[in-house]
Amino acid sequence: MKNPPPFTAFSRDEQERIQRELNNKLDKEDISYRPSAAGNVAYVEGWRTFNLANQVFGFNGWSSEIVDLSVDFCETDQQGKVSVGMSCMVRVYLRDGTFHDDIGYGSSEGGRSKAGAFEKAHKEAVTDAMKRALRVFGNRLGNCAYDKVFLKQVKAAGYNSSVQQNPPSVLGVKHNQPVPVNPVNQQFKNENNLSNQPPEGYKPVWQPARTAL
Repeated sequence: MKNPPPFTAFSRDEQERIQRELNNKLDKEDISYRPSAAGNVAYVEGWRTFNLANQVFGFNGWSSEIVDLSVDFCETDQQGKVSVGMSCMVRVYLRDGTFHDDIGYGSSEGGRSKAGAFEKAHKEAVTDAMKRALRVFGNRLGNCAYDKVFLKQVKAAGYNSSVQQNPPSVLGVKHNQPVPVNPVNQQFKNENNLSNQPPEGYKPVWQPARTAL
C-alpha cells in the first residue's frame, strides 16, 4: 500500500468487546443458501458481511484495499456474447493495523457487451475477496458458515436474533455491557461447559495476523 492509513490502537475494553463479538456465531437470518453440485451451500451475502463488520469494528474501525486484480479469461462466442472471469486479492485493515488478505473470484457469462461483463465480474471478485478476508477475523463475520455441525443446529433452531443490532462505535466509547447471546451460541457454550465470563486473570491476545486461511 503506497499510503497506509494512520493506525490507532484499540483500548483494552475495545479489544475485549471486539473479541467477544467475533467469537459469537452468526444468527439464522444472516445465513443464505445456494444450490450446487454437492447440494445447498451456506454463505453470507456481501451486504450482510459489511454490516456485521460495521457493527463489530465501527464504521470507521476498518478499511480495505484491492491488492491485485487480474483477468483469467475473456471470450466472445459466435453470437457476440461475452464471458469474463476475474480474480481479486483484497486486504482488510482494522484501525490498529491488523489485517488479513484473501482472494476472491467473479465471473460473467453470456454478457451483451464487454463493459457489462467486466463490470459484473469485477464487482463479484472484489465482494468475494472482501467477504473471505473478513471471515478470517472470526465466527461473527462468517467463519462459522464453514462449520457443518453448527449449520445443522441453525437449521433446526428456529429462533429470532437477540444480538444487539446497533452497538456503539468502537471509537472513544467504553463497552461495559455484555454482548447478548443468541440461543444457538448459548447452546454451544453449555455443551462445552464454557462460562460467559473469562477466567480470573485472563488477558485477551490481539496480534496482527498476516496470513489468510
